[in-house]
Amino acid sequence: MRKIRLLFICVLTFVLSLALLSYRKVDAKGDLDEILDYIITVDPDFHDGSLKINIELKWKVLDDKTDGPLSWVKIGVPNFHVDALKAYSSSIKDISYYEDNGAFIRLDLDKKYYQDEIVEMNFSWVQSYMYFLEGNVVRYDYNPGYFSDIKVDNCKVRWLKKDVQDIAESSIMPEEEDGYYVWSSSLSYNQYIKVNLLYDKTSFLELDPDKQYTDRYMSTKSLVMMISVLGGLTLVVIGLCIYSLSKRDPYLTERGFITSHHHIFINYYPRHYYRSGVSSTGEPINPPVTVSGGSHSGSAGCACACACACAGGGRAGCSMKDFYHTNLDSQKVLDILDE
Repeated sequence: MRKIRLLFICVLTFVLSLALLSYRKVDAKGDLDEILDYIITVDPDFHDGSLKINIELKWKVLDDKTDGPLSWVKIGVPNFHVDALKAYSSSIKDISYYEDNGAFIRLDLDKKYYQDEIVEMNFSWVQSYMYFLEGNVVRYDYNPGYFSDIKVDNCKVRWLKKDVQDIAESSIMPEEEDGYYVWSSSLSYNQYIKVNLLYDKTSFLELDPDKQYTDRYMSTKSLVMMISVLGGLTLVVIGLCIYSLSKRDPYLTERGFITSHHHIFINYYPRHYYRSGVSSTGEPINPPVTVSGGSHSGSAGCACACACACAGGGRAGCSMKDFYHTNLDSQKVLDILDE
């Protein structure tokens, strides 16, 4: 019994130590990074309604000690329907779609970047399942990925002006520049620029009602693989329990003593990142602050309105909340399987 207690204390001490080492308060130590420029250019495809999105980032490392040097980042995108990924800058060694409790594009950099170094990243992709059909009106509601722990000195959203009928809603009014509407602002933590545009349906050659906006971040293939892994783990646990029961000493269980077993669960949430933003019904969860006028006050938490690119700025060394993605929504699982 003493050996079992000692083993339990050792394991508990190890887990607690790991939790304390992993949990960091960023606010106490300051920002890790600063984004000097964040430029998003959007060109709609007037055939199928998809969007070609190009992003230019100028990213400065402020702290290379807390999480180590910068070696990769992740930028939030609206859903998993990401195609034609292209990297244009030599700083990007690899570019890929990345599932991490949300939809992201992951950029692996050509080297490690240390304090005061600046890395410029330029890449693009084609984003589908982005429009809403409302009678003869086509609506896009797009909020580019934002950052919970990083300030942006200069953010610009550039949207091709061609055939835009109306700006239905916007956090700030755009200017016109070289055939684009341009929204510009600095961004504090959790802030984003909201873009809501309306088109006449006749501007597009072919819009599929089944390809309207979705916030799903996991493909059917990924979901099946994940369920298979979780199912396998469950079978292993059940097998171990059955084996343990079959080997139990009846003297220990039937001698009249009752032992209370206490199960201890330790959950810790590291300072980075997770900001999933929209429920399956499109309702924002702990919404961040949109930019308006000159107000730049941020709020805790993160979420986004319909069709936003929620959550920006992953970083090497940061831990993931719910690593195995076990917080599945049963209705979303059914919806994906039916897709």
